Amino acid sequence: MTPNPFNLPDLGEGLTEAILRSWHVKAGDKIKKDTVICTVETDKSLVDIPALEDCAVIQLCINENQRIAVGEPLCQLHYPDSVSLVGKLSEAIKSQVAQPTFLNLKIHPEALNLAKSHHLSEAVLQSLVPTGQLIRPADIQNYLWANSSSTMAKIATESLQRPTSTIIDHCPIYSTHQISAISISAIYQSLQIHLPLKLSTISMAVDDQAHTHIISAEFSEHIDKNQATLNDIKAAIILGKIPQAWLKKSDVLISNFGSIAGRYGMPILPPETKVAIGIGRSFIENTQAVLPLTMVFDHSIFTGGQMARLLKTIMDTLSEQSQHVCLG
Repeated sequence: MTPNPFNLPDLGEGLTEAILRSWHVKAGDKIKKDTVICTVETDKSLVDIPALEDCAVIQLCINENQRIAVGEPLCQLHYPDSVSLVGKLSEAIKSQVAQPTFLNLKIHPEALNLAKSHHLSEAVLQSLVPTGQLIRPADIQNYLWANSSSTMAKIATESLQRPTSTIIDHCPIYSTHQISAISISAIYQSLQIHLPLKLSTISMAVDDQAHTHIISAEFSEHIDKNQATLNDIKAAIILGKIPQAWLKKSDVLISNFGSIAGRYGMPILPPETKVAIGIGRSFIENTQAVLPLTMVFDHSIFTGGQMARLLKTIMDTLSEQSQHVCLG
């Protein structure tokens, strides 16, 4: 393979250098056009650098968090055909440089989306960082954590304005061990069965005694993986370092309030969330251990029958998986 240097392009606005914050590829990868190769940070924004053609990654030339000048090689790529990329890359990424959206504020696009979703005012944004400094997603999240009561009040008010309905049932279970991970697994698998509902992403409400964090981590059908993810979430919250990827919106919110107390509760629907599932404290009913499940959904999107069928699938799957855990 013939290596071709892939240089840091002109980022516009007089920028002469950047810091490579993260690689999204590694040596040996074969990648498609528009795949993000790396993310660099300038004084104005974070910028994703894409591949402009199908290619193979031969070598990474610098390490993460290393400073690099415009025109210096980021990596070595091999193109299957002779292609001309001169001038294309700069035009492709210049549009990513953060532009002021609130008068003279400089704000990262992801931070802007987060601010809009929580209806933060320009005055609030101005108070987050020194004048002229880029507002990052972490700045928004830190503010939301510090003002969680008012933030949750706004979310609750919006939730009350939506046409929601509630379904409650008791799910037979055979083990309470890893019940949160089992519940996530059952919900994940049930969403795959009910694909026409177009519910694919899951978030978890996690309480740290001071705040409630809504985390959209990479959950799956595997119980052990979900338990490991939950452990990672708890560790990240303790350290105050929650990855930006965990802050995206989700279709389904899970609230395991029963791990603290309470059998029944009606979880609120955050903006863009379509279904919320509350998991209450388990108890014995007619000699059988049961887990109370409360489903709140947007009735303008789903019918009661659709949600009842989804809840039944969740209960059947959860009951079966808890039995497998019990049997070892």
